[in-house]
Amino acid sequence: MTSNITNVIQGAGETGHAAGQVLDASGGLSTQAEALRKDVQKYLEDVKAA
Repeated sequence: MTSNITNVIQGAGETGHAAGQVLDASGGLSTQAEALRKDVQKYLEDVKAA
């Protein structure tokens, strides 16, 4: 019984760590998406002005 509880606690910790990694990655993707959006907007403005 004790080993089952230990395994559950360990699994929960690993899940929490993985969730943190996903959160970090999604933050990075959000930053990249915003930069890409700005670049595309600038490009389209330049094409329109030409």
